[in-house]
Amino acid sequence: MRFHRLLPLLFLAFFFSSFQASAQTCNAGGTSPSVTICMPTDGSAVNSPIHIQLATNDTATVDLLQVYYNRVKRWENHVSSADIFLAAGSSPVTITAVAHDTSGRWFQSTVSVTFSQKSFGCNADQISGQDARSVIICQPIDGEIHSSPVHLAWNGTSPQSSHVPNATQIFVDGVSMFKTPPATRNGFPLNITDLPLSLGRHRITVQAYDPSGSYKSTIYMHVFKISQGCEPPSVLPAVELCSPVDGGTVSGIILFQASAAAGTGIKQMQEFVDGNLVLTSSHAWVQNAVNASPGQHTVTVKATDYQGNTFQRSATVNVQ
Repeated sequence: MRFHRLLPLLFLAFFFSSFQASAQTCNAGGTSPSVTICMPTDGSAVNSPIHIQLATNDTATVDLLQVYYNRVKRWENHVSSADIFLAAGSSPVTITAVAHDTSGRWFQSTVSVTFSQKSFGCNADQISGQDARSVIICQPIDGEIHSSPVHLAWNGTSPQSSHVPNATQIFVDGVSMFKTPPATRNGFPLNITDLPLSLGRHRITVQAYDPSGSYKSTIYMHVFKISQGCEPPSVLPAVELCSPVDGGTVSGIILFQASAAAGTGIKQMQEFVDGNLVLTSSHAWVQNAVNASPGQHTVTVKATDYQGNTFQRSATVNVQ
């Protein structure tokens, strides 16, 4: 993504909530109980994140809504209607909305869509009408269920002449995991990043700073599996090396799996075999296989944070 001085102006203004009733324009069907998917419509072509609007009709109280993509649960909240933007990973997508009420009934509705364009930042609809001195977390959304690493995108506004905060910081469960600056691209603060997270429920806060002080937005989401790398270290800054296991034996191929974390975020990770560089990555995790000759080898994963600090983990592995 290219960043320039006009970028924040394109994303001004939107007060977004994952499931604000005031934003809900979806009309429930006439059947009780039922859950209606007003957006997207069946067979439509959409962009990701997919704009989803749900409404329910029930003689009892609906106390839970869920959204599944291709039978995998991706979102859940204790609400009776929803207006959300939920990212999708592949196309086509079968979207199933499932509702539960206080009488114990479950009911659902399904549509199928395709998408060809995926946005890694905030789209215009998510931030249309955003208040000054506010932060909107566009990805993930409150209640999202995601694999790790988790892609984050946000937009902060400020009444300053630049229209953007001086700095933005991401906290996961109260611990700083990213800060911009120092994280920049082409000299401009970042508003997207990817973070490895541990399994379970997490509180994600994006806090912005300007001369008047700080302001923030918080969501809660759940990590249900580790898809790349491994769970991040519990003490920062550090590298967590999941594979290879120190002192272990492998057959011909060394599988690297590692994640790193630091208070200002991870700028770069590198892999070494016997001191020789084999991979450089701009992510906070690595997962790849390296061919190695028989014998004993020392493998090292080194991480560099956005302040230039480096830290590493090493292991000895026997290759058969």
